[in-house]
Amino acid sequence: MLNSSLMQADDETWHGEPGYSPQMGRLLARAYALVKTGRGQVDAYLRAALELEPWRDAAMSPRQRMHLYFLFALAQTAARQYQLALFWIDEALLIAFALAADGDQAELLFHRATCHRAELLLREAAEDLRDYLAILDLAQDLLGTDDPAARVRVLPHLATYEYFSADFAAAEQHIATARTLIAQLPNSTFESAATEWVQADLDLLRGQPERALRPALAILEVYNREATPISQERAEIFVAHTALAFAATLPAGSDRNALLQLARPHLERAEWVSREAEDRPGQGLSQLERAQYARLSGATTDRVTSIEAVIRLAHEIEDVAVHAQAHTALGDEFAARGEFDAALTCYRETVDVLATSQVPVLAVPARRALHHAEEMYVKTGQ
Repeated sequence: MLNSSLMQADDETWHGEPGYSPQMGRLLARAYALVKTGRGQVDAYLRAALELEPWRDAAMSPRQRMHLYFLFALAQTAARQYQLALFWIDEALLIAFALAADGDQAELLFHRATCHRAELLLREAAEDLRDYLAILDLAQDLLGTDDPAARVRVLPHLATYEYFSADFAAAEQHIATARTLIAQLPNSTFESAATEWVQADLDLLRGQPERALRPALAILEVYNREATPISQERAEIFVAHTALAFAATLPAGSDRNALLQLARPHLERAEWVSREAEDRPGQGLSQLERAQYARLSGATTDRVTSIEAVIRLAHEIEDVAVHAQAHTALGDEFAARGEFDAALTCYRETVDVLATSQVPVLAVPARRALHHAEEMYVKTGQ
């Protein structure tokens, strides 16, 4: 089993290491305590980093310096400054490799994958987690023991990155592996929910929202207990999106209305959390689902203007994923109105936006809608 020293501030066994600084040991202990008592609050990470900043060039042991850089990376991650976080993680990784600290290497790779994911660098994120698993494989070969909990920690994330990269076979393989390991592990409800989320994504992509809806509701229940507010918000969006996708396959009537009623409180909750968390991408995604809800419910709202506002937001925050999804939603709106020229333009914009991105899966609905819109264009002779 791999153990990471990064999870603790200090240990008596490190005091004899070359360059160990008792003063830095006390400073790191205080910084770790700030982070722990802050319970994930951004201010706690920033305060810890600010207290350590004047000591960046002080004499200390390599292990202490690795911990210092790790805390800097956590603070930048909390502040959503992912490029800076990646810089500090890479600095810490150099020390972890020099110390031959396998557990610390794995921990840093896990955090680096998170930052790469936030920057939509899905290939790099997946590679980080494959390197993480390679460390586990090597430890198993050398020690003859495995750490299934450590594997389950990363497999749902890896499957997610592979899904967004449109590597569906790899995603399905890692879903299957994760399910096998989860069955052996108690207290892995969150990892199970994260794994089933990827499967639900695949079901939605294959045009089977009825298969994804019940798992989506179960996922949300777990995330509301165990996840961060933004992850809870995204789970709310996913439930609303799945219910609306299912409703869109049904004619107007009681079944569709029931699904709309199911989607509404989840959409409202997502809108509220995204505002409270100041999650601008989440606000944009919620607004897109609101437009879909309005169209399916027959509400007389200016949906085009609402979706175009999301496109402007995506430009402002430079979020290619929100940008692409907004153009697809705008294409869907025009297609529903029978304005196929405008719909074709929007779908092509989605495909173009994603041409050089690492989230090609987001182009799949647009490509399908583009094909359908072109068929309608031919049939109507417009």
